[in-house]
Amino acid sequence: MPISGIVQGFQPIVGYHAGARRNEEVIRVLKASLLVTFLIGCFFLLLVTLFPGIFLRLFTKDEQLLERAVPAARLLLASLPFLGMQSVGTAFFQAIGKALPALVLWIGRQFVLLIPLILLLGSYLGAKGIYLAFPIADFLSALFILYLVFRHLHQGAYSTT
Repeated sequence: MPISGIVQGFQPIVGYHAGARRNEEVIRVLKASLLVTFLIGCFFLLLVTLFPGIFLRLFTKDEQLLERAVPAARLLLASLPFLGMQSVGTAFFQAIGKALPALVLWIGRQFVLLIPLILLLGSYLGAKGIYLAFPIADFLSALFILYLVFRHLHQGAYSTT
């Protein structure tokens, strides 16, 4: 939820500055939002890694299930720092009036990365492979989205050079 709040606040600010051709402000807000969402993701990853039982006990009291769920939760949530980067990157494209690329990038994570990784890793590693597919897909998606954002910034109207 904190990451969603950052992204919701980020969009109108970037849209305003992009429309006013305040390129330095667009870049400054983008970098700050990426940093803050990354740090929030790291903080929550640290909490889940150190105290997974606290969060999982919100959903079950079954000790056997908790014993199996802790390693799975740690694997599934390993990509928390990168989820904010994906959100900020896609919100950037929405804010500058490029909603279709934002939608394609967001959906692409599921269909281009996640589903094939689940099928591939799941067939070789079983359940652990399925759990690993999520952070791998999130990490690769975040890298690709950030690449496209910064490529757009340096090739487009928002170039700092």
